[in-house]
Amino acid sequence: MGYSSTLAEIRNHRPGDMGYITHRHAIIYSAEHDFDCLFESHISRFTALFLDNFDPASERCWIAEKEGQFLGCIMLTADQEVPGCARIRCFLVEKTTRGEALGSAQCWSKRVLRLLERSGTGALDSRRTRN
Repeated sequence: MGYSSTLAEIRNHRPGDMGYITHRHAIIYSAEHDFDCLFESHISRFTALFLDNFDPASERCWIAEKEGQFLGCIMLTADQEVPGCARIRCFLVEKTTRGEALGSAQCWSKRVLRLLERSGTGALDSRRTRN
């Protein structure tokens, strides 16, 4: 299911996306925040667990792209530590797209809130993961 705008198409994940999300996180966070390979390892484990345990009723990975070019992503996942709670993970916007509507909370929040409501998830966990 996709959503088109003049800026980007936003779609659900498909085969190959988790590998690319891992790759882009590693490249961007290494360059911009001096993260090392352990961060890439962390993201690859997380994306693998997302695929292994994916529940389409309450979880989603949205990909933003324009003309086939990856622009960003965000995931809404079940919180494994707190039942009935969800977490936002792997939020990434390519540097060339930052400052445009794609990186704004408004762009993603309607999708996140709609899925939370439909799935009956009671809360969104705001804890920040430290690496």
